[in-house]
Amino acid sequence: MPAQYPAEADLKTFLAATGLMANPPTGNAALLDFANALQGSIDEWERRTGRIRSGAAAARLFDPPANRYGFLIPDQPFATPTAISYQGAALAATDYFLLPHEAPQNGLPYRYIQFAHRWMAPTLWGDIGKISITAVWGAGATVLSAVWMAVLQGAALVLAPQMLTAQHGGRTRWTQEGVTEEFSPQTLKAYTDGWQSAYERAIKVWGRPSLIY
Repeated sequence: MPAQYPAEADLKTFLAATGLMANPPTGNAALLDFANALQGSIDEWERRTGRIRSGAAAARLFDPPANRYGFLIPDQPFATPTAISYQGAALAATDYFLLPHEAPQNGLPYRYIQFAHRWMAPTLWGDIGKISITAVWGAGATVLSAVWMAVLQGAALVLAPQMLTAQHGGRTRWTQEGVTEEFSPQTLKAYTDGWQSAYERAIKVWGRPSLIY
């Protein structure tokens, strides 16, 4: 599975495979805004799924979980933490469980932590924000192949109007010496319909975070 979201080169390869443009792009296709289309797709994916991938490890602070089971459920899934501490003291791996256990094997992020220690409610004033977790947030260590492909499809959808203009210079009909040629958008539409359908399916499958993912 990929380690990061797709890059511009991946988007160009994806579009070239459809036959809609060459790789590297030539003519008007070279003017397409690949970078912003890709970033726009990533932003839309994260907005709709609620999974904001931090990219680099970042420390976040939490109150101790004041429940009988010691479960802490962050608002974002996370990759394997590089550090977990309480009151500034590093916790050992035996002090907590990262759950679900099988998440890394399935290419998924962890969703919650169960601590061996139990804190009682109400949270003491001195305990507020005293659990620190350093991890990559919003995703696991890798990007699921299905998510990676959905981001590409979303970027292609953003570029579709530009591609239609690039193919025919914005013309829908050309007449010269009594000969008329029609430029139909139907070929591109066949692709965009498929991309849209696949993208929406991925949103449903990998939607808002749950205890499983």
